[in-house]
Amino acid sequence: LDRPTIFSSKPTNFELLRFSVHMKELAGGVTEKPSRETIFLLGAGASVPAKIPAIKQMTEEFVQFIADNHPMFKSAVTVLFEGLRKLKNIQPDIEALLKALDQLVELDQNELGQFVKPCHDLKQEDLILIQKILQGFLRDKVIKPDNVDYLNPFLSSSWGDRLEVFSVNYDTCVELLCKNHHIELQDGFVPHWDPSVFKEKGKKGVSLYKLHGSALWYQSEDGWLTKIPIRPTPQDIGQDVTLFDGMPAHPLLLYPGFKFPGEAPLREFEVIFKQRLEIMKFLVVIGYSFR
Repeated sequence: LDRPTIFSSKPTNFELLRFSVHMKELAGGVTEKPSRETIFLLGAGASVPAKIPAIKQMTEEFVQFIADNHPMFKSAVTVLFEGLRKLKNIQPDIEALLKALDQLVELDQNELGQFVKPCHDLKQEDLILIQKILQGFLRDKVIKPDNVDYLNPFLSSSWGDRLEVFSVNYDTCVELLCKNHHIELQDGFVPHWDPSVFKEKGKKGVSLYKLHGSALWYQSEDGWLTKIPIRPTPQDIGQDVTLFDGMPAHPLLLYPGFKFPGEAPLREFEVIFKQRLEIMKFLVVIGYSFR
């Protein structure tokens, strides 16, 4: 099976996209419909120019956020970071903290947790609250990017009518780009989850597949999926959202270090990405470290 040619770019080097007109010479032959042969994969580095904090900066800001807004949890967060530092022998970040919180909460909810619980003095209700606060903090940091003009090369007509972008980012950089230029964006939500929109033919615009979810997506307790394009206030960070029917909902995000997606739409996007890799000729990767 042939694999697509991969062009990998440094996080801020979007000049690679400006070479789209010359892709035929660079890659050995793009047809008259390059958008049907080229897909994009965006990593966290692709959002740094929009002032979305990198993981190290976000970790430092979270520690300060806890100290300023939730001082009652400052010592607990310190204990968690110190424990991770000793366990992993590395400087832990919020990715490691999210994973640890998930594991500790799950552990306290099963029988095995009764054996491990004496090893730490953190209460389960505190762990759950810290987990929600951190998830909300992360969502707030990525929901409103700064100037996204650096993404304008995506708008080049040489990519064809329909651009396909896969992203592991929660942020709204691509969404804001399309909004600013009045370009139709298909992400599967209208505003509820409806994957049939990706099957519509002949429409110009951008198809965006967010492999790890979006800061705008929510899932209710009964499984209903919807998009809510609002930014929470600092007081709302970590709080549950209630939909119009009274059903509680939580952000639909696959947080760093968590399990592989097992539900829609993340599962479907993973399958689509694998299918595209089998038939596309070029994969342009920007800001992804392949760790």
